[in-house]
Amino acid sequence: MPMNFKVTFANGTSMKLMGLPDDITLDGLRAHLFEKTSILPQEQHDPEKYSEVFLGRPVYEYCAWIMDDKSWGGEIELSILSTYYKVEMVVFDVTSMSRLCYGEDQGFTQRLFLLYDGIHYDLVVEAPSATASESQDVTLFAINDFSKVERASEVAVEAHQKHEFTDVSRFSIMCLVCRSTFVGQKEALSHSEATGHQQFGEVKPSSTR
Repeated sequence: MPMNFKVTFANGTSMKLMGLPDDITLDGLRAHLFEKTSILPQEQHDPEKYSEVFLGRPVYEYCAWIMDDKSWGGEIELSILSTYYKVEMVVFDVTSMSRLCYGEDQGFTQRLFLLYDGIHYDLVVEAPSATASESQDVTLFAINDFSKVERASEVAVEAHQKHEFTDVSRFSIMCLVCRSTFVGQKEALSHSEATGHQQFGEVKPSSTR
């Protein structure tokens, strides 16, 4: 999603996106808010909650996987980070316009917002004025400030209306190792499992002309 994507409100404040790296949530949040290593204590110290069934693999195997720089995180990791840092995380899916909340009704005092475009997560930040520097951007909001939820929702709606998302079931994707092309994330994942190739890039319509 373009990093100049911004919605300005009547009071002069605006909400914009802070891009997270391609290896998605974990490293991006580490860079701006958290540390990736904080994932590990949760699984190791709460084996009943973070069981093999929950993680989709044995705990020791998951711990090794999540610490690999090439590993991608997602819903499980957001749930873990929310619990560890006691921050509610609201994720807007720009494609489906659905909303997921991690840490809801847990008594947390702060909330953050993420937009998911089908491939990447972007952190929603608030700029207090048009002239404010990036150092003044706000990333964490009071849990009882529901006006911020509405404003973050407006950002998601505008992103959806401008088609700032990728339909992972239909988009074209290329393996950057062997240059094979596929339609949809499912085909690409099957190729990755069969070959061990891990580097992929989206093929934009202009690239196929």
